[in-house]
Amino acid sequence: MPDGDAHQAWLNLIDRYAPTPITSEVDLRREFTGSSLGNQTPDEWIAELEHVRQRLRECPNAQPITNQAIILQVLDNLPKDYRLIVMILEAQHREGKLTLRVLADVLRHEHKKIQKSEWIDKDKKDVAFVGGWYKGKCTN
Repeated sequence: MPDGDAHQAWLNLIDRYAPTPITSEVDLRREFTGSSLGNQTPDEWIAELEHVRQRLRECPNAQPITNQAIILQVLDNLPKDYRLIVMILEAQHREGKLTLRVLADVLRHEHKKIQKSEWIDKDKKDVAFVGGWYKGKCTN
């Protein structure tokens, strides 16, 4: 501690480790552009992107992230399971009809369908494994 002054020590720590506006902006932009759906729901992912946008607003002189930028980030980074719906959504985007809310609603519905499909496929595999396949005649 500088001469036993806790307040001065605190100020020194803040000065040394507090993020600077430019590094914060760069880090937030990287977080935004590197974001993908991963293991979360589309709603959680879009909320995460909106949170990054909100944090970026706090950086002085930072260019804001628009709804269109979020839409493009989402469309460009969805997994292959969503490729058909992405084509439809991209057509809506080109026509100027796609909003962030519509995107979230459509992806929520599609996510539920994909999840249901994965559960059905998993159940079929479990049944095939448990029951096994039998070739031949039953003599009972």
